[in-house]
Amino acid sequence: MKLTILCLTCAALALAQPPAGAAKPKPAPEPAWTKKTPWGDPDFSGVWQQRFVDKNGRPVVGLDLADFADIPYTPASKAKYDFNQTGKGQALDPESACLPAGVPRSTGLPYPLRFMQSPGLIAILLEGNVHSYRLILMNQQHPKDVNPTWMGHSVGKWEGETLVIDTVGFNDKTWLDPGGHIHSDKLHTVERFTRTTENGLRYEFTIDDPEAYTKPWGWSYTLLGHHDWEIIEYVCNENNKDIEHMIDGNK
Repeated sequence: MKLTILCLTCAALALAQPPAGAAKPKPAPEPAWTKKTPWGDPDFSGVWQQRFVDKNGRPVVGLDLADFADIPYTPASKAKYDFNQTGKGQALDPESACLPAGVPRSTGLPYPLRFMQSPGLIAILLEGNVHSYRLILMNQQHPKDVNPTWMGHSVGKWEGETLVIDTVGFNDKTWLDPGGHIHSDKLHTVERFTRTTENGLRYEFTIDDPEAYTKPWGWSYTLLGHHDWEIIEYVCNENNKDIEHMIDGNK
């Protein structure tokens, strides 16, 4: 009898315990974001930051898009990329010389950025990279003759909950990433921002540059929200190589 009771007790305990190696319950996902601006657009306002980290959780600064995307180089852009991978090439990184980072690199910098919205204009303020900024003209067209600039000329529209930014009019002086991917002044980018949760802003970009790449290509990642942050002062103008010319000009 005692043996029977002992066997029944063991069986009950075995049934009550989870099987070995059972997965722990997953945390509940963040609810979808539904907040709107006073004029009815999806609310992206606030501070956001990319968070690329290595296996030890340390921030990754030198991101190379070739590690994530299948890039359709032309022979010329591939040769330039290969050179930019060398020490001499990396020394020519425009962003490292405190020049504007361009698109899409400015969104992927390790510094936070702030979205500021109004009905006809969205501004993206960048903490790093000499406090660059982007102005997104909503529901407008590009001018026929665009003056080439570092950040290009951007127009935007809403497709449901997604902000679509179309940019042309670039110069050819920026890199697309720290890895050294170049572009021509024919670069055309399309970016899509979608706020998926309170703390998640999905970013997707497409590169279209027939002089540097044989077909359009792109990548996507998620920016993290930091709603108790504010962007702060960032100075990147030391080691100026042109000070002598500036002094001579003032004499």
